[in-house]
Amino acid sequence: MYEQQWKHFKKLNRKGILAVIAFAPTLLLAAFLGNAIHVFFVFVGMVAFVAELILFVITVFQIRAFPCPRCAKPFTVLFAFGPNTFGRKCVHCGLKLNDEP
Repeated sequence: MYEQQWKHFKKLNRKGILAVIAFAPTLLLAAFLGNAIHVFFVFVGMVAFVAELILFVITVFQIRAFPCPRCAKPFTVLFAFGPNTFGRKCVHCGLKLNDEP
C-alpha cells in the first residue's frame, strides 16, 4: 500500500547521497577553474558549485518534508525547524521505514 511512497523516499535519499558525493569534486573543479587564466572557466566553475549547493539544499528540505505514509506528518522531524532524526521510523506514529500497515 505504501510502496510508491517508499520508492519516492528512497529516490530522495539517493539524490541526497549523490549530492554529498558530488560536492567535493564540484568544489575542486571550481577551485581548479578559478586558477585558469580565462574568465569564462571561472564562471563555469562557480555556476557548477552554486548549482550543486542548490541541489543539496533542495534535497535536504525534500527529505525533511517527506510525509509519513500513515499519519501524513513529516517522517524525520518533529517540527519545522527541529533537528533531523535520520531515523528508521516516523517520529510521530512510529511507522518503521519500508513497513506496510
